[in-house]
Amino acid sequence: MKQCLKLKKRKNLYMRLIGSYIFFMFLVGLIFLGTLLELMHITDHYYDDIDYMSLTAEQLDAMQKQIDEIIAMAFFIMILAFLLLAVIFAVVMGRRIHREERAIEAARQKMLADISHDLKTPITVIQGYSKAIVDGMVSEENMDKYLNTIYQKSNRLADLINEFYQYSRLEHPEFQLTLEPGDLSEYVREYVAGKYEELEVAGYQLDVDIPERPIYMPFDHVELSRVFENIITNTIRHNPAPTTIYVSMEFLREKHQVRIRLGDDGEGIPEEIREHIFEPFVVGDESRNSKHGTGLGLSVAKRVVVAHGGTIRLLPTTETSWSTMYEIILPMNRGSL
Repeated sequence: MKQCLKLKKRKNLYMRLIGSYIFFMFLVGLIFLGTLLELMHITDHYYDDIDYMSLTAEQLDAMQKQIDEIIAMAFFIMILAFLLLAVIFAVVMGRRIHREERAIEAARQKMLADISHDLKTPITVIQGYSKAIVDGMVSEENMDKYLNTIYQKSNRLADLINEFYQYSRLEHPEFQLTLEPGDLSEYVREYVAGKYEELEVAGYQLDVDIPERPIYMPFDHVELSRVFENIITNTIRHNPAPTTIYVSMEFLREKHQVRIRLGDDGEGIPEEIREHIFEPFVVGDESRNSKHGTGLGLSVAKRVVVAHGGTIRLLPTTETSWSTMYEIILPMNRGSL
């Protein structure tokens, strides 16, 4: 995972560098051409008033030689200026690459530390409880309690590994969606219907607004459900019952897009992390426990939406009456994908 992440970010960095250098060359070329044309224009204007008929051949040759020398000198100066700017540009971009590579490496190290932290907690509990059982330190009346804890922590460990796998899979440069045509309205409706009983048992309410009219478009039926699942799971983790979960869908005819919104009227998201909510491990060190998860769910959701050619954002509180509201915009034309 770390190698794929590093290669992908390095590739993006170099692509930006190449793009910037091409733009730089184009801009300098335009300046060079404009300066040369202006110089030739000034030279022509300077000699407009000269009576060439009264000049001898030697004088005309000397005048032409002078013009050629002026143009050659100007050309030489501009070439030197171009080379100097190119060197300055290379130095500046080299330093920028170095800084960004250090930032990438720091982010990678933090990610590895966060992964290690998340895996260590359930493993430590499993090791401790299982050793206590093996050593005969657990009474018969507490045996079921210990075994149940080991079972829960092993499930938690499996969930963590699955989340890390999904995140690394989406980060892989060769990851591609499996786009299949379907009725998105019916797809979202069926997903919500499948979650209804689970949410009702847990004490959560549902407020659904999905259009009856079909909206046909190609989308990845597996990955898109992962987006909804990660958002709703995140809502349940951070909000107690009876929080109301909101799901809506709307066809934006003029823009030829579909807008899906998922939100809740719960406790809301702290302002200090709203801006970074889709980054991995944004929950912070003080909140890294089994209740709050890995912090990868929304990051995975964003990657899936972007892979569909869409966008996802957390609406500001000024744009919605709900405590938390995510807005997903999906284009209906997938010709470019």
